[in-house]
Amino acid sequence: WRTAFLHNDLCSQFLPSKRPLEKILFSIELGWRVSHAMSHHMFPNTQHDLEVAMFEPWLQWLPKKKLLFWRYVSWVYSPIVYTLIFPSSILIRWVTTGNDGFPEFVPLLVPAAMMLGSGFWATEVFFSAVYWWIVILLIASFTFGLVGINAGHHHPEVFHDGDIVKSNERMDWGVYQILAVQDRLEVSDSILGLVSFGDHCLHHLFPTLDHSNLASLYPELRQTCQEYGLELRGCSLWEAIKGQFLQLSRVHKLDFSSKHQ
Repeated sequence: WRTAFLHNDLCSQFLPSKRPLEKILFSIELGWRVSHAMSHHMFPNTQHDLEVAMFEPWLQWLPKKKLLFWRYVSWVYSPIVYTLIFPSSILIRWVTTGNDGFPEFVPLLVPAAMMLGSGFWATEVFFSAVYWWIVILLIASFTFGLVGINAGHHHPEVFHDGDIVKSNERMDWGVYQILAVQDRLEVSDSILGLVSFGDHCLHHLFPTLDHSNLASLYPELRQTCQEYGLELRGCSLWEAIKGQFLQLSRVHKLDFSSKHQ
């Protein structure tokens, strides 16, 4: 949950900060400066959203012509993709940009602590610690992928790049954010929302606001949505997962031109 916590309550708030503490905290998930804060938050559900593009061709959410394999077999291997998010990120970074020296060894403090607690000198302890560290890493990756990918962006009723919007005019940025997001109803609580990307619509509209304060903005958000003729959508986790799979298979374009002014 460290990643989710830093994302919701630290990363976005301290992105422009020059203070050492905040820079150290955000450097734990430094790649999110680009892939999340500067890409996903600015261009959700589009080709410029790295959190969409980085999963292709394995997971293709944008409505376009796709092979049946990508549309339906992806339902089967999606859990494998979730499980490989963390280890593949490490390998991709090392291959493309090299390593950053000592910071790359910080995650190894976990298996080192496991070995110290059980007797560092025993060979069987070493392999046991490495084994369980890998298990923990893969489980964490799967959990993060399951929660993050199904946070509320990918659903057949949510706007994706390729869908139809009003022509010859720029869509309001706030309207665009609302069309590209739907909330999960069961994680409106501050703590649950903090660790599972709850209050997602408000988080996208106010990414630098402390997550614990987002709920107080719902009255104004609902009033604004009513003024603009927008629907503040919500669903359960199971509906979000089902919708995410249906979005993988969607090839037809939806018409959102009547849903924004």
